[in-house]
Amino acid sequence: MKKRGLSEIIVTIILILLILVAIAIIWFFINNLLQKNKETIPLKETLILQRMDIKSVSGNLIVPDATGVKVVIAREASREKYVGTEIIEKKADIVFIIDSTFSMQPQIDAVKSITEDFADELNASSINARLGLIEFRDYNTSYCGTSVNKFATKVHNLSASSNFTTNVSFFKDQVGGINVIFGGDFPEAHLSAINDSLSLKYDPDAKKIIIMLSDAQPHAKDCTCANQVITTPNIYYSLCYPSTTLGVNTTYPINSTGGSCYMGPPTVSEMTDALVSKGITFYYLNTGYLEPTPINNNVTSVCMNRIIEKDMTSRTGGAYFRYGSTDDVKSIIVNLANIINAKYESVIKIDHLKLVFYNDTASYIAIISNPPLKSFDTNTYSVDLTNGTRIPKITNVKRVEVYSVLKTKGGEEVVGPVTDVWKV
Repeated sequence: MKKRGLSEIIVTIILILLILVAIAIIWFFINNLLQKNKETIPLKETLILQRMDIKSVSGNLIVPDATGVKVVIAREASREKYVGTEIIEKKADIVFIIDSTFSMQPQIDAVKSITEDFADELNASSINARLGLIEFRDYNTSYCGTSVNKFATKVHNLSASSNFTTNVSFFKDQVGGINVIFGGDFPEAHLSAINDSLSLKYDPDAKKIIIMLSDAQPHAKDCTCANQVITTPNIYYSLCYPSTTLGVNTTYPINSTGGSCYMGPPTVSEMTDALVSKGITFYYLNTGYLEPTPINNNVTSVCMNRIIEKDMTSRTGGAYFRYGSTDDVKSIIVNLANIINAKYESVIKIDHLKLVFYNDTASYIAIISNPPLKSFDTNTYSVDLTNGTRIPKITNVKRVEVYSVLKTKGGEEVVGPVTDVWKV
């Protein structure tokens, strides 16, 4: 009898284990189905937003009345990650395109000196960045530039598998190794350098950024003076100042047949179209030497306006920065790290706030529909704890918590973690 009883117990245990395994398998498939149907907020951008801090709570917290409780909330600069959502790493492929003609040596030194600070700013914003480097000069022909140039553009190979690197020190050394050379006429090979950037091996999940630094304008058919007509289509020439301006004869030598030299992509507008199609954001740093002024407005290059205002910067979502010194170059580049980070944070917005009021035994939730929108904004809210009934929904308030809330396209709420607690 004892052996029979023991056998029955073993059989029972085995049956229970089999049932538990079956339940686990069924739950696995049901859970997967639920997860597939559950809507999340896809974050090819980010879900890292500023935290909300409760600065003060005032009013009658013992027996609240219809006059309301005053709550002061500020949006701080520190970050909080939301839970229950799909968080994808922030990535950026950033290409520096640098004019390496003779006058650019101080600016090149500035970029080298500020590289680590730029990378630190990106790291502080949790951006995983890869850096690329292209330099450009002028075209290597007798009348389309200068014959002493060894190249018009140069793409630096910064790794075995791509033209990008995450090694900041190595990138800094590459910038420091740029050798400047005389550029010939004033316009340079900007457009060919930009064209080279289109062929780089970008990470498809990364934001694609170009930072171009120069003190000249590009050779381009649509870079002409307001009072100039170019009759030779093969020559992309736009040195617009008359001889009295520079003190030298600035007539560009064009042979009688118009020549056949290749001067890169012919127009700024076509390169802009290419950048837009690739999803590349273009930032441009220049001295603004050819911008309109009261005394030279009639001979100012239209191209500076095209490349800055009409085409590349505005259409790609970038910006133009005019610099007057190497210190300007340094501060602009460091600030660009914050501008790049803002490209991520502007995509996801907080829908509303939840304020939770607690006493020893109960809680009451109030909704704030207009939360602070920008960093360091501070708003004061009047919260009616009677909910319009003049009868308090909670008394003897001892603690208040604030939560930020997002909404999916389907209306599902995604509640972030508590970002601040106020106590009596």
